[in-house]
Amino acid sequence: MGITIHYQGKINDVSLIDKVTEELNDISLELNWGKELIDDDKLNIKGILIFPPPDCEPLSFLFDKTNGVLKHFILLAHDDMGDDHYNYNNVKTQFAPLHVHITIIKLLKYLKKQYINDINVTDEGEYWETENAGLLQSKFDFLKEMIDAVAGAFNKTEKITGESPESLAERVEKILIEIHERNNNKHG
Repeated sequence: MGITIHYQGKINDVSLIDKVTEELNDISLELNWGKELIDDDKLNIKGILIFPPPDCEPLSFLFDKTNGVLKHFILLAHDDMGDDHYNYNNVKTQFAPLHVHITIIKLLKYLKKQYINDINVTDEGEYWETENAGLLQSKFDFLKEMIDAVAGAFNKTEKITGESPESLAERVEKILIEIHERNNNKHG
């Protein structure tokens, strides 16, 4: 559960990798976001990692130098290029300010127009599709409300010494069902 932006794609032409990397570097400097340039011959990737403000995961714009496919930054910790799982990127924004999510979506839309025409984006906040900041805010608020409700319920739950893992799991499930039902009654 969380608000995450998922994206995958392939740069229009591998000759543009340097240009888009330079441009993303300039954008990150302008936004005052951290960044790290990557050029790894062993992994055959080149691009940039961008670090939005705290409470937001990094943005990965690492391209396979041969075919231009975007690769996930986790690839830097694993050198298995054969796994297509690394072609899927994501950035969780749920704990970052709303404007960070919006900025990332605008950046992805720009990249779609200029460099990655086939980029496929799934935005759990629905801003990619709607550009509706009110809807996005309501999703952020709803998620925070649910996290707070679950945390509050667990904080009020009495600890039982010697309780089996199965019994604890049943109690947790019961708490989650009660929260879900309360939420459905409140919002439905």
